Amino acid sequence: MKLNSQTLTVALRRFVRQESGAAMLEYAIVLPLFLLLILGVIDFGRYSGNFVMVQKALERGARIAAVRPAVCAGVPQTHVRAPVAIGEIPPKFGTSCSAGTVCENPGPITCPLDTNNATGAEIWNRIAAVMPNGVTATQVSVSYAYDPNLGFVGGPYVPLVTVELTTATFDFVTPLGALATLASGVVNPNGAPSGTVPFPAMSVTLPGEDLNLGNNG
Repeated sequence: MKLNSQTLTVALRRFVRQESGAAMLEYAIVLPLFLLLILGVIDFGRYSGNFVMVQKALERGARIAAVRPAVCAGVPQTHVRAPVAIGEIPPKFGTSCSAGTVCENPGPITCPLDTNNATGAEIWNRIAAVMPNGVTATQVSVSYAYDPNLGFVGGPYVPLVTVELTTATFDFVTPLGALATLASGVVNPNGAPSGTVPFPAMSVTLPGEDLNLGNNG
């Protein structure tokens, strides 16, 4: 069969208009991208859910720490008088710490959550179930900081109590999650994004109440 230019042109036009299998090819391209997007939304939803649960857990932990005996050693039981110069009259018991430099400032006292301590064990038992996977009690810290607006000379020591989560990580399970690690600079030994990002340091602070006078009942 002899082909002329007109026959060749018609054949080329038919080839260009041929759409058999085009829909299947488009579907094969779009479906993985669609699934990746959906799974990525689920992954970041997991991250947001963990964030909210940790925040609520720390609020609960701070509440327990604020009304129970101290987790850390060295936290005073009462507000003692601040040192006074020779010849000065020391403040009377009952004088508010906010009246000036009348209460001694023991400084901030911080320690990891100790589950051998009754208060530490109570806090961990209440918050462990909602912590990110792999988090241990030692990654939660408790601190007691002096506040001159709280307490009075001779009264129970009333610090600001902070419960904080540090050095926790979150594992993404989708490739989209690995992109989040690029911003944090976390990579595998081979230089690829690790899919694991540091969980942000989170803390909750409350004023102490009947610290060292409460019970664990």
